[in-house]
Order: sequence, then structure tokens, then C-alpha cells
Amino acid sequence: MNTFLLIATTHFLALLSPGPDFFLILRTSLTQSRLYCFYLCLSIALGNAIYIALVFTGFKQFEQYPQLFSLIQFLGACYLLYLSFSIFKVTTKSITPQPQQMDAQQQHSIFHYFLMGLLSSLLNPKNALFYASLISLLGPNIGLSTQLFYALWMIAVVFIWDLLIAWLFQRPQVLERFNHYLLIIEKITAALFFCFALLLFGLLVQQYCI
Repeated sequence: MNTFLLIATTHFLALLSPGPDFFLILRTSLTQSRLYCFYLCLSIALGNAIYIALVFTGFKQFEQYPQLFSLIQFLGACYLLYLSFSIFKVTTKSITPQPQQMDAQQQHSIFHYFLMGLLSSLLNPKNALFYASLISLLGPNIGLSTQLFYALWMIAVVFIWDLLIAWLFQRPQVLERFNHYLLIIEKITAALFFCFALLLFGLLVQQYCI
């Protein structure tokens, strides 16, 4: 029980720390409908689920292959740069209610946001390190039922928390207030993604120059 409280608390506190996923959800919730936000949050949770599954199936051995991890860091940094420039060049004047009918164009957009969330989660090397270190607290000899319990718990928490963030920033009162600051928020989000990318590039340079 003490181990569960430690892992659950640490996991939730990590969610409170804003990262690329958070700002991606924030921007999407301010500019798109709830449907897009749902699939974005779902794909982010799926990305976390993949890392959790890899950890439980021996991903802790991943530290033996530093070159592969460096490749993930590099791809993550490149993807964050792509998001940064994509957001920065967009000029959004205000938020309007989004249509809810399902047409071919909307299906394409759903796939776009689903893929965006999945890549954001998978190309964030912090997720790999975080889950590897967190699950290592359970020890090497945990049963399948215990693995499933912790995996489902952490995936559910990620999904529910992300949906809560999206719902909060889609409330009419919040939208009305943020409409006046949306362009500034988007530029800040782009700048933060850029900083995250520079941080990853800096870590790569530090690894191979020392």
C-alpha cells in the first residue's frame, strides 16, 4: 500500500508539471472542438501506455543502448521544433464554436490530432525515463496482475487528467477570457516547445562532448 501511494503520488505530481503534452492540449482545447481534444488526449494516453508496456516487458534494458535513446531524443527535439514553427506561423484571432457533424474532412482532422498526440507522447524521452524509474520501485519480481493494475491506473490517470485540462479550457467563461489572449498564448506555447527542443539538443551535445 505504501508503494502504491508513493508511485501514485509521484505520477500525479509529474502530471502537474507542464510539458509538451500539456501545452499541446491547451492550444487544441482553445482552438478546436471537444471531439478533437478527446482523440488528442486518447492518443497521448496511448503513447504513455506503450512506454509502460515496454518498461514492464524489459524496457529497463534500454539503458544498455544509449545510441537508440539518443536517437529518440533527437527525433523528439526535431518534432518539438516542427510544432513550434507550425504554431508560431498561425494567426488565430478568436475562438468560435466548432461544428460537430462527422464528414470526411473532420475524420482527416481527427486522425491528424490523434497522430499529433501520439507523436508528442512517444517522442518525449522524459516519458521513457520517468516510467522506467518509477516502475523500478516495484522491484523485478512483480506478478502479471500487479503489472496490469499499475499500468491501467497510470494510463487512466493520464487520460482523465488530460481530459480535465481540455474541458476546463473549453468552458465558455474560460474561452471568453482567453479569446483576448489567444494569440499571445499560442506564441508562448511555440516558444516553450522551442525551448524544450533546445534543451534536448543541449543534452545530446553534452552527452557526446563529455
